[in-house]
Amino acid sequence: MGTWNVDAISIPGILRLTLEGRFTLEEMTAFVEAHNRAIDGYGDSDYKVWCDISKLLTLSQECTQLFEKAKLYSNAHKNFRGSAVLVTNAVVALQHRRTSFES
Repeated sequence: MGTWNVDAISIPGILRLTLEGRFTLEEMTAFVEAHNRAIDGYGDSDYKVWCDISKLLTLSQECTQLFEKAKLYSNAHKNFRGSAVLVTNAVVALQHRRTSFES
């Protein structure tokens, strides 16, 4: 079971994301929807992303594709000012790099 948190409030201009565990397709879909809503909430205001995936387990191909769509959604906004990611699992780090490079 995967858990996630999307926090666009605690630090103004910083979208804080946390993903932990092994995600089902339904859980990742819910995360991506919340992620995209949070970005929409910034309107035209600049924002950065802080993503903690240090406790995330390897993603399935389907979940990896959804995670990449979330990155693409953020990157498509002119007010997106970059991201920082905390990762400890080597395979998850490779998945993250690959989907970031491709998007």
